[in-house]
Amino acid sequence: MAKKYHDIPDGALVSMTLLGEQDAYEELVRRYQKPALNTAYLSLRNRFLAEDAAQDAFLTAWMRLNTLREPARFGPWVCRIAGNTARNMAKHYRDYLPPDEEEIAALEVAIAEGEVKLKKLEKELAKAEKKLET
Repeated sequence: MAKKYHDIPDGALVSMTLLGEQDAYEELVRRYQKPALNTAYLSLRNRFLAEDAAQDAFLTAWMRLNTLREPARFGPWVCRIAGNTARNMAKHYRDYLPPDEEEIAALEVAIAEGEVKLKKLEKELAKAEKKLET
């Protein structure tokens, strides 16, 4: 990509893109690719799905660029789209994603409670077996 877009503000790049200058959109993608990816990763905790969510966000932003009310705020807008896309993906792929810290803590509590109940049942079973033997 030519450096001619490097110093151009986001709002101007948005306008240029709307006028058909696709290299201007490439510069916007270059600027906000990492923030969009990081935003998506926060919801997904999976690099590959986060990359897909970020890519979808840039595609959605490109298709809806004419609806952006404040072109100078392209970065926050595309990151919000990435976050929403990631949350939708997280709902869809929930069973395939690693659990977050709260889920892990809840599972650990449930396992501990289950172990306590299991020990209690084992004691009751042992008592019942002794009664049957006598």
